[in-house]
Amino acid sequence: MRRAIFGGTFNPIHWGHLLMAETALSQFNLHQVIWVPTYRPFYKSSTELLAFHHRLEMVQRAIASHPHFTVFTSEQSHPDAAYAIHTLLELQLFYPNSQWYWIIGLDAFQSLPRWHRRQEWIEQCDWLVAPREVGGVGDGG
Repeated sequence: MRRAIFGGTFNPIHWGHLLMAETALSQFNLHQVIWVPTYRPFYKSSTELLAFHHRLEMVQRAIASHPHFTVFTSEQSHPDAAYAIHTLLELQLFYPNSQWYWIIGLDAFQSLPRWHRRQEWIEQCDWLVAPREVGGVGDGG
């Protein structure tokens, strides 16, 4: 099965996020998009974020009617910020025999050289990079 991970703060989730996921689903014939709200991102202070449970609930409500979307919440069980590679490895155990894709905005993709264990992570999934509009809606997270 072809599965894509779509991680972000979703602070808040908005139409741009939904459009990215729906476009990836249809253009790459994915079976599932797994939304992963970031519990404690390294790159934002907690004062910038709505509480995790509010962001999670907004994502759950926004995707509830879409049969190919699901939410994965393991990051909330980590006391410290979780790395993307750890999320991918955990999902690979949860969904064996899957072909993995990672949905990411261009701005986040450009920061990839600074990501933890990036080489290992890069090799384990295909990248679906969405362009970003300058001055777009939401925080891009």
